[in-house]
Formats: sequence, structure tokens, C-alpha cells
Amino acid sequence: MAAVPDAVRVAASLSEPAYCYLIALNPDGTDQLVCPPGEEATPPRMSPVRFLPLGENGAFHLTDGAGLQAFVLLASR
Repeated sequence: MAAVPDAVRVAASLSEPAYCYLIALNPDGTDQLVCPPGEEATPPRMSPVRFLPLGENGAFHLTDGAGLQAFVLLASR
């Protein structure tokens, strides 16, 4: 049986609704726009922020190998 990769969900509390981008910094040295889905899409305005990236069970699967996985949340009124 194959090992199931770890998965994460991202959430943040903001003092007011904001337009948000979520970027994943992957251990293989690449970056990935998680939300909005596509560079041409307008980011959603939300508060609280709850990102459930596409994938099984609405989670971001850690499949890029060993190393540090980081996320950057950019928010603007």
C-alpha cells in the first residue's frame, strides 16, 4: 500500500474583509498560486480567511518531497 502524503489547510483571522492571495512556496524551489485559482482571476474578499485548496478533502497535499513548505498570504482592503 502506498503512503498517503500529509495535507494542510490554511486559515487566518483578519480585522476586516480583505482581498486575498495565497501563495505556496514549495520545497522544490517553485512557487504556486493557490488562491485565486489562476492568475487572471480576481481574488475573493473575505473575513475570516479560509482557504481549502482544490484536492481530496479540500486540502493542500504536500507532495513535492522533503523540505520546508511555506505559505504567503497577501491581503488588501
